[in-house]
Amino acid sequence: EQKIRQPVQLLYYLLSAGIAILFGVALLIARLLTETFLKPVNELDRGMLLVKQRQPEARVDIDAGDEFGELGRAFNEMVDELNEMQLARSVQEALFPQEKLEIAGFDTEIFNLAAADLGGDYCDYVKLDERRYLFLIGDVSGHGTSAALCMAMAKATVFKACRDGLVFTELPGRISSLLLQTVKRKKMMTMLFMLLDTSDCTLQLINAGHNWPLIIRKDGNIEEISLTGMPLGVRESKRKPEHRTIFLNPGDTLFSYTDALIECQSPDGRVYGHEAMYGELAKLSKLSPAAVVAKMKAIWDDFMAGGMQQDDLTMLVIKNMTKEPADVS
Repeated sequence: EQKIRQPVQLLYYLLSAGIAILFGVALLIARLLTETFLKPVNELDRGMLLVKQRQPEARVDIDAGDEFGELGRAFNEMVDELNEMQLARSVQEALFPQEKLEIAGFDTEIFNLAAADLGGDYCDYVKLDERRYLFLIGDVSGHGTSAALCMAMAKATVFKACRDGLVFTELPGRISSLLLQTVKRKKMMTMLFMLLDTSDCTLQLINAGHNWPLIIRKDGNIEEISLTGMPLGVRESKRKPEHRTIFLNPGDTLFSYTDALIECQSPDGRVYGHEAMYGELAKLSKLSPAAVVAKMKAIWDDFMAGGMQQDDLTMLVIKNMTKEPADVS
C-alpha cells in the first residue's frame, strides 16, 4: 500500500503543479489578449467619443503592426479629414453675411441651410454707397470643397469689382471668366444679380441661369420676373447680359430662392413645386422679410415631414417698407 500511495501522491503533486502552471499560462495569455485586443478597442472608443464631442484632438495612439495598427492609422486620417472639413465649413460660413443689412426704408433677410457640411449655395450683399446696394444669390453645381472654392472665387471677384468701380452689366462676365480659367468647365454656377437704388426704389436684375425672382406686391399679387441668361462658368460671352429694371413700391417684396425650396419631396414622393409656393407667398404680402422666411421654412419642413434634405436651401428677401422715390415725395 505504501508503494502504491507514494506514486499516487507524486502524481497528485505533478497534476497540481501542472494545473497551477496552466492557470498561470492562462492568466498570461489573458493579459496578452487584453493588451492586444481590449486596449486598442478602448483607445478607438475613446477616439470616437472625442469625435462625437467634435474635439479636434480626437486622435488615437495604437502602436501595433497588425490590423489594429492599420485601423488606428485610418482613424487618424479620418479625423484629419474631418478637421479640414470643419475648417472649410467655418470658412464657407464666413462667406455669408454675418450682420443684418440696415437700409433706410427697406428691410432684408437672408437664410441658408446647407444639406451637407459643405454646401453649394451662395448669398451676399455689398453696400456700394449711401443709395446703392448689390445683392447676389447663386447655386454652384454639386457640393464639397470644389463648390466652396467656387463660392470664395465669386465673392472675391464681386468685392474686387466693387472696389475697382462696379459696372453692373460686366460683373457676370468677370465671374464666369474666372470660373472658366480655374475649374475648366468642371463646375458651373447660377446667379441672380440685383442692384437696389434707394433713391428711386429701382431694382436692376441680371439672371445667370438662376430661378426667376418673384415680386410680391402689396395687394398680394405675385409677379414672376422672367429673365433668362447663361449660367456662369459655361462659356465665354462677349455680349452684355440681358437686364431689367423694376420698381419696388412701398409694401412690395422681392423674393428669391434656390432649387431646394421647390424641389423638396414629401414622404410619399410628391414635389412641392412652383404653384404651391406662389399660393403661400400670396398670403405673406403684409409680413416682414424675416417673417416671410420663417413662414416658408416652416412650410418646407412640414411638407418634407422629417424627410432628408437633398439640396441646400437659400432665400433672399428684400422689402420696401416705407420708402418713396425721391421724385414722388
